[in-house]
Amino acid sequence: MNTTAKKGLFQQSIFKVIEETTGKPLSLVIMTKEILAYCDGDRDTALMLSHIIYWCDRGINPEGFIWKSCREWKEEIGLSQ
Repeated sequence: MNTTAKKGLFQQSIFKVIEETTGKPLSLVIMTKEILAYCDGDRDTALMLSHIIYWCDRGINPEGFIWKSCREWKEEIGLSQ
């Protein structure tokens, strides 16, 4: 088995443990140093922006709008209003 396949299996096993522990599947959103720099180093803002970028093409609204309640954002990324 090549190294990439091994990494994929390890990653999937971690995702499985997290889902079994929390009852929810894990979705990864990457906060890059470029997004962090764009947000002037504010990690909360960068985390929120990263999630918005992640969700912007996954909604069903043809204009690209996304909707999540404050409760949903808090559950997903731990930020409060």
